[in-house]
Amino acid sequence: MKAKSIIARILLALAVTVAAAAACMKFDDSEIQSELSGIKSRLSALEEKVNTNIAGLWEIVNAQKNGIQITSVSETDDTWIISFSNGKTATVSKGKSPVIGVARHQGVYYWTLDDEWLLDASGNMLPVSGAPGTTPQLKIDGGYWYVSTDEGKTWTKLGKATGEDGDSFFKDITWDDDYVYLTLQNGTKFELRRGDGLVASIAAIPDYSDGAVKAGTGLFTIRFKVEPGSAAEGLLYLDNKCFKLSAAYTLTKAAAGDLATLPIYEMEANDGILTILTDGESLAKEFASKKLGVSAALFISDGASLAVNSGYFPLYPKNEYNGHGYVDLGLDSGNKFADTNLGAENPWEPGNYYAWGELEPKKDYSWATYKWCDGTEDHMTKYNDTDGLKSFADDNYKDDVARQEWGGEWHTPTEKDWWELLDESKFKWTWTYKEGSYGYEVTSKKSGYEGASIFLPAAGYMDGKWQVGNDAGYYWISELSLKKEKALIMMASSDEAIAGYWVASRSYGMSIRPVLGKYVPKSVKGVSLDRGALTMVVGSTRQLSATVEPADIKNPKLRWTSSDQGVATVAKDGTVTAVSVGTTTVTVKTVDGGFTATCAVTVISPSDVPAPRSPIMRLQRTS
Repeated sequence: MKAKSIIARILLALAVTVAAAAACMKFDDSEIQSELSGIKSRLSALEEKVNTNIAGLWEIVNAQKNGIQITSVSETDDTWIISFSNGKTATVSKGKSPVIGVARHQGVYYWTLDDEWLLDASGNMLPVSGAPGTTPQLKIDGGYWYVSTDEGKTWTKLGKATGEDGDSFFKDITWDDDYVYLTLQNGTKFELRRGDGLVASIAAIPDYSDGAVKAGTGLFTIRFKVEPGSAAEGLLYLDNKCFKLSAAYTLTKAAAGDLATLPIYEMEANDGILTILTDGESLAKEFASKKLGVSAALFISDGASLAVNSGYFPLYPKNEYNGHGYVDLGLDSGNKFADTNLGAENPWEPGNYYAWGELEPKKDYSWATYKWCDGTEDHMTKYNDTDGLKSFADDNYKDDVARQEWGGEWHTPTEKDWWELLDESKFKWTWTYKEGSYGYEVTSKKSGYEGASIFLPAAGYMDGKWQVGNDAGYYWISELSLKKEKALIMMASSDEAIAGYWVASRSYGMSIRPVLGKYVPKSVKGVSLDRGALTMVVGSTRQLSATVEPADIKNPKLRWTSSDQGVATVAKDGTVTAVSVGTTTVTVKTVDGGFTATCAVTVISPSDVPAPRSPIMRLQRTS
């Protein structure tokens, strides 16, 4: 019933009441009182709906203004319930309600009523700003709308309460993987980012007391503390274009310029810490020699609701990646050799000995103990003619102890890696004695890297339980020879150093000098789910598992969505929660490449669960 006709009926009821009182002192007014009570009840419900919408809209405008993210949207038959990253919620009507809304004027949102500016007692427009207590409250009294802007202490009479119900408070609410889109009936639109929380601040975690962070001319990581910590993981779902890692030279240099941009290869978030993998190869050569200072800063902006930066912090030149040092010799490939053998603490120490393709040192290096054979050299169980594997790279470095021990882009050198270092026109090999060990000092001749060197100790090798060949260095290469029971080695004696022409039985124990390779980004090729369909009972949960191709993609970014959150919701780990009876489609989407896989989810009530079948009783005839 429209408010206009409601008011008319009130007046008519009052007139009838007065006439009846004049005609007779006794009458039954219970029906009239019941109708009056119903009218008041409906007016009260109308007021409550309007004020709930106003409070909800205030939260939405506040979120838009302050970059607060939406964490979820759920719905009932007649409302949408929006949850925000600051812990607040907004409830707005789907059903009919006077059109309370907002509109923008000169960059500021103001309240409207039926598409007209809502004015205070002085005729001023009411801005959607300030604390929640300053939002307008509306009531109907005597057939007129009244507004209060001081939490109900005083009321200003507005226009006639015409009783027009209007349309749905929102024209539409939709969402995708990144944003929620809200459109009011008057066309005003809001676009709010989805996520776990708004980043209030980020700050680099220093390695030194002066605030400096270790940085190299190769790969290195920088860790950032994110406040609040709960927002760190949400950053992983931003497009990489939202991140920029800038390096500024503390002294202007024409060759270097004033600014450089460091690449962002990988990001991880754990316990409020954002870790970024970058590469200092583009930094001026003078940085490594400490002739030129560099500061860096991380900037994050999505161009809408998020803009934050770490501020500049100094970089200290120390070539270290994943806790292990390396030397930049100026190799054309960009690779860097480690400054020690695997398992050694100092450059002159031999480190550990490993059989080719094994991950642990041992006491006996023989075919009887070799991992990838049946006890003899006659039959290799892996890296053979059957599987076609010829190097550690062919099986994603699963058997490369350098990669497994040191992680990241460390690997056992390839033949090409060693031959690049053996180029006498660019590197000088000098047989020398250092701290009790003979070996080769390899020194760069390249411009800008002169004097940079590594020491390769002559540690011999292990045959069975014995160390032999102490007059030379023997280093594994990551590739097999033509004979699958043997692998390539780099041999360095006082007479010569040569790679690839020498081979050795895979069972021998030899040294490994890890190489830090350049970062090679891997692209997602597809994604699949372990289930294509799922039937659940209201209130239950099930976890879907996504498989990304290729399998060696590190920390693939995935987004999970449900087409109808009123039926079932899905968490970031693929956990599906059944909410109400119905059907929905759960979709997982890769951030890289945008590949998708879906699961059709059907939610049933507990009463629809089939009763378990009684076990079949098999009768056996006895004699």
